[in-house]
Amino acid sequence: MALPLIVIDMQPIWLAASQIIEPCLNEIKLANETNSPVYFIEYHFKPDWVTGERRNNDSRFRTYDLLWNQASLKYHIIKNKMSGGPELIKTLIKDYGYLPTIKVVGVNTEQCVYSTVFEINEKTQNHILIPAHACASDGNHNIGLNLLKHLNKVIIV
Repeated sequence: MALPLIVIDMQPIWLAASQIIEPCLNEIKLANETNSPVYFIEYHFKPDWVTGERRNNDSRFRTYDLLWNQASLKYHIIKNKMSGGPELIKTLIKDYGYLPTIKVVGVNTEQCVYSTVFEINEKTQNHILIPAHACASDGNHNIGLNLLKHLNKVIIV
């Protein structure tokens, strides 16, 4: 069964991203095995980030690129605020015609992950799976997990 994987803010500007590289790589491997798409959501800090030129000889993106390069079926979503919910909702509805069950990994658990999942939770009829081991935070990961547990469509795995 194809289960879209959502990877949130794994740019190395967030220190927590380095803590969960292996768990995220494992989740990408699982997505590849089931031909599931991987949606990478990241902040749009500079105009050249959108064009792909940002990756040329820029060591700050090695973490992100390591994950990106492992995904077989991948999409890139740019967001301009903490939540990537509106952009993700629009993309998933375009791709599926509805909001499917999804799996979400990334940083920061109590901020970007939570706010994105919160917006999806308000719109979907399906589950949102959160592998706790594949999320981390520069702030407080446990607070983020507790916030996520209170959303009615979220399942912490």
